Amino acid sequence: MATVATGRAIRRTLLIAVVLAVAALVLPPFINVGRYKGRVIESISNAVGRPVTVDAIELRLLPQPGFYLGNVAVGDDPAYSAEPILHAEEVTAYLRLSSLWRGRLEIARLKLNYPSLNLAERPDASWNLESLLWKASRTPSAPTAAPAESRPRFPYIEATNGRINFKYGLEKSVFSFTEADFTLWSPAENQWLIIL
Repeated sequence: MATVATGRAIRRTLLIAVVLAVAALVLPPFINVGRYKGRVIESISNAVGRPVTVDAIELRLLPQPGFYLGNVAVGDDPAYSAEPILHAEEVTAYLRLSSLWRGRLEIARLKLNYPSLNLAERPDASWNLESLLWKASRTPSAPTAAPAESRPRFPYIEATNGRINFKYGLEKSVFSFTEADFTLWSPAENQWLIIL
């Protein structure tokens, strides 16, 4: 008798798992995530400390909940450049699951495909990336791997097949890195690492 009940429980659990997996694959295109676009943009903007624009947004549920973002631009400090510091046609923003349980929308990881990173230097030898990190240090965000707390955590940002452009004053250099992969994250309080 016990094995029959166990067999039914296993079949019921498998059926529920299959129905949920099919729903996660089929439903996202039919869910209107436009109302969350502002919250997603605000979350990314707060995380990087710069204004962000996004043209399109789609929901994704598997393998980890998040959003597909189209035509994303991260604004630069106007003292360095009028162009965005970062532009990417395709970005996947993975949500931090623990933040959803607390009723917040927090980005855990940003995966950028084919981004363009514009590094600009002023005549005083300061770079816009320094400005970005300085502003991020003033934004109340916790390190990337910190346990859950009231402050949002800085996301793990990874880019593949990117282009890194260099600009000196108003002139763009002919020198650039192509097919570049880079990663940026905050391993500890007021510390950021970038790997090119």
